[in-house]
Amino acid sequence: MAQIKTRRTTFSSIVGSAAFREGIEDYQAGRAPDFDKRAGTKGSWHYERGRQYAAHCAGAKRTPKPTRFGRRVSQIAIHDFAAAYGTSVL
Repeated sequence: MAQIKTRRTTFSSIVGSAAFREGIEDYQAGRAPDFDKRAGTKGSWHYERGRQYAAHCAGAKRTPKPTRFGRRVSQIAIHDFAAAYGTSVL
């Protein structure tokens, strides 16, 4: 498989994506990663970031913040994710 082209993104678009939430849910449920589901899309990056965020929270013995409040992306989750990873994910 060829490497996909990288591009800048925002914490809001990462945390607000369905792929990020799926990554968190898969990690918490103990499911094996399903990278092929979104292969070649930016969703694959968001999915992996969700899994990493869930693993980070588990290592700190806490639960990941809910990513949405209604239809809005949670500012608390954005802040928590940014604090965990800093600008290195962008």
